[in-house]
Amino acid sequence: MDPKVLQKSVMQLQRVTDEMLSYYGEHMHSLSPIRSARMKQYFENRMRILYKIYLLDMPRTDFNTEDLLAMDDKYLPICEKYALHPRLYPENKLLRTEYIRYWRKHHQRWPEWYEAFNHWVDIVVKWAYIKFIRR
Repeated sequence: MDPKVLQKSVMQLQRVTDEMLSYYGEHMHSLSPIRSARMKQYFENRMRILYKIYLLDMPRTDFNTEDLLAMDDKYLPICEKYALHPRLYPENKLLRTEYIRYWRKHHQRWPEWYEAFNHWVDIVVKWAYIKFIRR
C-alpha cells in the first residue's frame, strides 16, 4: 500500500476508534455484560491494528516517532481505565518479544536486524509446518 494512503487510513482508524471509545464511555453502564466484554475485545483488536500499522506495516522511512508517541499518550490512559490490554506478537510465536511493550520501553521500533531475523524464522516455521505436519 502506498505510504500516503496508509497514513491517511491510520488517521481514519484513530478517528473512528475515538468516536467508539467516546460512545462506550458514555453508555458502558447501560450495556449488558456480554456486549461490554465484546466491545472491550473489539477495542483491543482495534488498538492492535493501529500499533501494527505503525510498528510493522509502515515503511521505516515514513515512520514518525512523534505520531506514535501522541497516539500512545492518548490511548494509554484509556486502556488503563477500561482494563484493555492490546498485545502484538510476531506471527511465528517463537519470538515472544511483544511489539507494543518494546515500543513503550524503548520508544523505537525493533532494530532492522531483529525484523530480518523474525522474517527468517517465519519462513522456516512455515516451511517446517508444511513439510512435516500438514503432509
